[in-house]
Amino acid sequence: MQFKKMPPKGARLNPQSKAIVAHLQAHGRQTFDQLHVLFREPSYHRSNGPNGFVPNPHWLRARLTNLRQGGHVSREVHEGVMYYVAGYQAGEQEPTSRQALAAGGCITPPRRVYVMRGGTYQPPPPVPCREGAMDFANCPSLDAGRRMPFIPGRAIYG
Repeated sequence: MQFKKMPPKGARLNPQSKAIVAHLQAHGRQTFDQLHVLFREPSYHRSNGPNGFVPNPHWLRARLTNLRQGGHVSREVHEGVMYYVAGYQAGEQEPTSRQALAAGGCITPPRRVYVMRGGTYQPPPPVPCREGAMDFANCPSLDAGRRMPFIPGRAIYG
């Protein structure tokens, strides 16, 4: 069986993603609002609403997130404004709390509980019935015309 070779990472982008990355490479860092003005919503990103096609306002944010996760675009914050930049910035990803603690100090490992020791399981004793709840057991039932006493735990099947 022959497997097709996968195209390189950049070749898997759709035309609109390629246009976003090319624009960022040509013009440098851009804010989300600047990109939103340039890249209007394409028709295939619309969903059918009650009145026909309704624009999806979050498509560009989702596209930029996918490009960031793929390593094509990164974010940087400058004077409180977030910019998108073409390419991967090594310092972009913030360490998680576990990674930060591992770098700075020791982490207490998770508790290990050995559950296989101990005695044999004994369920709690049954709760006694309230008075009069088992009175039906004193009434014999009929089986093929014969009276049969009630015996708990015994089932009589034809």
